[in-house]
Amino acid sequence: AKRKVLLDGLTDFLIKYGFRKKAFTFRRESEEGLLQIIELSLGPSWSIKSGEINLEFGIYSDEWQKFLSRSKKSATLRTPDCEIRDCYCKIVDLGDNHNWYKLSEDPDELIMELISVIKKNIFPFFDKHKTRQDILDSYSVNGPDLGLPPRHKLSIAVLNYGIGNIDEAVTQAL
Repeated sequence: AKRKVLLDGLTDFLIKYGFRKKAFTFRRESEEGLLQIIELSLGPSWSIKSGEINLEFGIYSDEWQKFLSRSKKSATLRTPDCEIRDCYCKIVDLGDNHNWYKLSEDPDELIMELISVIKKNIFPFFDKHKTRQDILDSYSVNGPDLGLPPRHKLSIAVLNYGIGNIDEAVTQAL
């Protein structure tokens, strides 16, 4: 019941910023085929995170899906489908709890805290990475700390290829 209250509160907030809700995931297209995703996930019942929720975020691109994924594009894209993910990101301050929150907290207070984290940390990150070119520019400054996985050079080569920078894509891939 508390998770539903949280979800409803976040839905009311995120819809104002152009996000659409699908289950526990919110996404918006910042450029054709480039999605910004925010997800609210529950800690597994068997883990020490049981009874907690995690606020996750990521950036998904059709190019990454086409060239780097083994699966077909899902109708329900989630943060694991993103190439840029908060779990790899070192340029966003996620706080000591790395965006884990106890469900036992007052739902209204928790909604306000989550909205604050989104406004302070996630939205500025998304604002700096609205386009593929923004991501490429940020990578040239931040490298893999941008939030890319260990295969970051290949990720960037694919993104360069997707926008027609073939020479740069080949250079990155080597």
